[in-house]
Amino acid sequence: MDETGLFWKMIPSRTFLYKDKVNKPGFKAHKDRVTLLMCRNAVGFMLKPGLIYKSMNPRALKNKNKVLLPVFWMSNKKAWITKALTLDWFVNCFIPQVKLYLTENGLPFKVLLLMDCAGGHATDLHYDGVQVDFLPPNTTSLIQPMDQGVIRGFNALYTRSTMEGLISSIDEDDEDFSLEIYWQEYNIATSLANIQKALNEMRQQTLNASWRKLSPLRHR
Repeated sequence: MDETGLFWKMIPSRTFLYKDKVNKPGFKAHKDRVTLLMCRNAVGFMLKPGLIYKSMNPRALKNKNKVLLPVFWMSNKKAWITKALTLDWFVNCFIPQVKLYLTENGLPFKVLLLMDCAGGHATDLHYDGVQVDFLPPNTTSLIQPMDQGVIRGFNALYTRSTMEGLISSIDEDDEDFSLEIYWQEYNIATSLANIQKALNEMRQQTLNASWRKLSPLRHR
């Protein structure tokens, strides 16, 4: 498991739209941020990601059943990972999904969870059949599987999906299109749809390759 910050409402800085927008008076870049907790195993099974938002009940998700969202919804005011949220994710997201996965594959409930030792990660995670090991300090960028292309690949796919939606809106309403209005209406519900699309488009080769540095013998 590893987490990543996602600036879900930010226009990529290399695009023409961004450069055109920054030259206008009063421009202020959107820095709306969520934290995603991503977790997968060595054969490509990826859990529903945890998502930490600044509000538990945003207006854009009014009357929506959070259980049916493509993410496990959590919140705190800064949208940061905390020990309490790590425990919430472990008990209510990780354990149920792993149990179901192992049962469906006829495997015993015997689990190794690898995490880094970031300050926001709880270190007192206990559950029968689960062993939690923490990677050595300063090795995340070297051997952490989720950091070996999976998170980067997801971010790229999310950005592409977001820009495809923007381009589609321009094509449909070319004469009256307003970037400011489009971006004002781009809310967390729209972002969740793009998160789900990006997850669905993750290539199996990318997921498997992320384990090469931690478990090279498995990939010979």
